[in-house]
Amino acid sequence: MVTPNGYATMGGGFADIGLDNQDVGRGGFTRKVTDEGKFKIPSLRNVELTAPYMHDGRFQTLDEVLDHYSVDIQDTPNLDARLTNKDGTPKRMNIPENDKRAIIAFLKTLTDYKVVTDSKFASPFKDQ
Repeated sequence: MVTPNGYATMGGGFADIGLDNQDVGRGGFTRKVTDEGKFKIPSLRNVELTAPYMHDGRFQTLDEVLDHYSVDIQDTPNLDARLTNKDGTPKRMNIPENDKRAIIAFLKTLTDYKVVTDSKFASPFKDQ
């Protein structure tokens, strides 16, 4: 999927998004070298409420996540093709600050406060 400003979304599955400190990720389960560094792509629903971000919690804010996609994608062995240029190098999206603000505003529209405040969906362990 591509957003109106031309930014591609990942859309489910598993991907290596070019984090600098790669661990085996999915490759630890499948034992396939081609799965190393790949992690499950989570839903964006309620993303503003799910910090810290990434499999290891390295990013505390959505701003930091967008900074990664803007300029910090690393050249990793299994980097997702959607994050590479035609020559195989990592994309540098250089997302302008006003676009980052707009993306974060959009992501916040995906927050379902009715669900997160409904007692039917509360943790059954919170009183223990």
